[in-house]
Amino acid sequence: MIFPIIFPDSLVRRYSMKQTAANAANVPIVQMVAAFALAFLFYLAIEQSRTDGKSVGEFLSYIAAMMMLTSPLKRI
Repeated sequence: MIFPIIFPDSLVRRYSMKQTAANAANVPIVQMVAAFALAFLFYLAIEQSRTDGKSVGEFLSYIAAMMMLTSPLKRI
């Protein structure tokens, strides 16, 4: 005979609240990390264009390529 495991309602509620809080915090944390990474890459692109004398078109093509990466990164 198999006995079902019975959890008290307070235990189920507590674990449910922990899971909900973790899920709610996940999106803003990922967006913050992505924003810092994007800002760092912008900084690198600006420094490279300033020191190597890149043209405006080369800089904008780099930025456009970076913007096209955002949707695939959201799927990860």
